[in-house]
Amino acid sequence: MDKSQNSPSSSLIYTWSVPDYIKSVENSSHPLIKGYEQAEIDFLTSSIENLKMKTFIDVGAGYGRVLPYIAPPITRNIIAVEINDSMFSELQKRAVLYPNTTAVKGNANDLSNVLEGADVVSPVITCLQNSIGTW
Repeated sequence: MDKSQNSPSSSLIYTWSVPDYIKSVENSSHPLIKGYEQAEIDFLTSSIENLKMKTFIDVGAGYGRVLPYIAPPITRNIIAVEINDSMFSELQKRAVLYPNTTAVKGNANDLSNVLEGADVVSPVITCLQNSIGTW
């Protein structure tokens, strides 16, 4: 993970690469991280009613870690939004593997413009732990 500062008074900017993220987070043996990731998936797949009728908007989607768990036919469709270039490149590759999944390069802080013209029905907006440090 690259931590750089724009100026002495600016806050840190975190830029994950796919290998860094997998090494530091997904392949972590720390029980807190593993439990948190499982809790995310459990919440998304068991706590939301009528999943098949909803559009999931995954902001800070990274490289698409959660796509296999929420991809259609589990949900109506997914719009995965990512700003990081290297993560987005991998997200595009993974999104094509799942029907009705669209990868969108954009800033989630400007979500109304990012989603302009998108097929959104009964949206569920998710921002999972992979966005920590980004916002």
